[in-house]
Amino acid sequence: MQDNQSTLKNAFYFQGDRTMPRDGVRSCCQIPQKILQEYEGWQLCKNGEKVEGKWQYDDQDLEYLSMILTLYDVCFSSDR
Repeated sequence: MQDNQSTLKNAFYFQGDRTMPRDGVRSCCQIPQKILQEYEGWQLCKNGEKVEGKWQYDDQDLEYLSMILTLYDVCFSSDR
């Protein structure tokens, strides 16, 4: 049985794909826009892949973003 977060996350994935657009990540995972823009600026999103001109996030991206949020929570900044 899937937990609620997994069920919610699955609702935002593109059909037939295991990626989701920025808006899906923001809604599903509550990741701030600023963090997503920095992550995209570092070009870490699925090897820089875009679909229909938009960055796509996969499960690995969500793990990295979770780590970045944790680092920000303990007062690290992108300057370090």
